[in-house]
Amino acid sequence: MNKIINVFTPHFFVLIVVYFVSNFSLQGQCDSVLYLGNDTLICENETVLLNASFECADIFEWQNGSSDSIFTVSDSGSYHCTVTMLDSNLVANGDFEDGNALFTTSYTLGAGGTWGPLSNEGTYTIASDPNDAHINFSSCGDHTSGTGDMMVVNGSTINNLTVWSQDISVEPNTDYLMEVWLISCVSDNPGSLQFSIDGVNLGSSFSSGSTTCSWQQFTEEWNSGTSTSITFSIKSQGGFAGGNDYALDDISFASMIQVSDTILVDFQDLASWDLGADTSLCEGEFLILDAF
Repeated sequence: MNKIINVFTPHFFVLIVVYFVSNFSLQGQCDSVLYLGNDTLICENETVLLNASFECADIFEWQNGSSDSIFTVSDSGSYHCTVTMLDSNLVANGDFEDGNALFTTSYTLGAGGTWGPLSNEGTYTIASDPNDAHINFSSCGDHTSGTGDMMVVNGSTINNLTVWSQDISVEPNTDYLMEVWLISCVSDNPGSLQFSIDGVNLGSSFSSGSTTCSWQQFTEEWNSGTSTSITFSIKSQGGFAGGNDYALDDISFASMIQVSDTILVDFQDLASWDLGADTSLCEGEFLILDAF
């Protein structure tokens, strides 16, 4: 009689499931749910793509600090992602495309001098290129489009001086995310700034960095508590007269919702793969080996 040995094993059934998990996406949904898939087992030397993206997702943070929406898994372990969804930006003219309007500042509008409008410390202007404000500043495009406007600042040496400020209405007991993009216009002595709500500084100070024209994003989270109206500010933390020159763009303040999920991934040792015992067949008999 014919002898049929079927070596279809659960390991490869699991691999089929992983294929669908690794391509799972919540695109088109806005129900504040993040699902990375079931805990899973795959063969060694394989990879899994964990996809945290969906239509309303704005910011991604994986367990290792990665900010991409897709994370490639090639080792066993626990993988976690937190996704932040943002509502409309409550800051008016945060990209400065309306010019010198809709915000207040303790800095003085640059009036000119030997090196241009920002020849003196503690001055600012709205410009499409920092080099237009001071001949010793690097030539840079804005963050929004590369051709728009930004707030260019010749930093003051005075600590805790308000660089930019705006009054904003907020909802009580709501989480908000504040954000600013920042570059250095001169590599020496980068500017140091800090977020502030109603005169109270939040989080740690942040620096424009020593590389000119390299836009960097800085954020801070805040809960409104009982507040219904606030003054949102960005303050300078002093510095040297030489250097301490920077530009700000795309300031935002928006309510946020955060969702997260964790998935466990383990790998099956390929050494455990077995097609079955050696066997002998009579003439005319056949053997089916199923490797799937």
